[in-house]
Amino acid sequence: IRMIIRKVEVNENRALAKLHMQVMPDFFLASLGEGFLTTYYKVVLRYPETICLLAEDENKNILGFVLGREKAKGYLKRILKSSLFTVVIEGIKLLFIKPKSLIRLVRNLDKISKDSSISDTQNYAEIGLIGVSPELKGQGIGHKLFEGFIGILKERNVANLSLTTDMDDNEQTITSYKAWGFTVMYEFKTYPDRRMLRLIKEI
Repeated sequence: IRMIIRKVEVNENRALAKLHMQVMPDFFLASLGEGFLTTYYKVVLRYPETICLLAEDENKNILGFVLGREKAKGYLKRILKSSLFTVVIEGIKLLFIKPKSLIRLVRNLDKISKDSSISDTQNYAEIGLIGVSPELKGQGIGHKLFEGFIGILKERNVANLSLTTDMDDNEQTITSYKAWGFTVMYEFKTYPDRRMLRLIKEI
């Protein structure tokens, strides 16, 4: 497939929300609905620390995207402070429509181990989401997005990149990440009982 990798514009938040619903329909953020995702992407895309790239074909059809940040530590809390009014409004909506989802969202703001024996300073960049249109998986689009993300981090002299992924029923994805140079940093659980892996890669 002929494609270009480019940075996402803030006003493309709605298109990104639609793609998210297609790419990750069974994941938690998609369960909050396209309206929530549209607001979510509006907030994160206008925040300077966010890195978001799209893969497009020659007809400008979106093939996939990667979303992350240069500095993982405290990123989501900084975003909340920068767009507090918008976040509160969305929180109130969830409180009435899906109160359990709001609890889960708050409890899982930072995906790090709560085990005191594990040292995680979060001194790394982080990929939060990477997704490719379902019908185009296996054609190298995800890896091209990953390479584009790495290229930006190299320009900014970032030393390490991390991401999290599910431990269970996820062998193909884990194998792909290991092929991209990631190693397992530690295992942990998110609320309520989702087993996860944190992976790390030197750049």
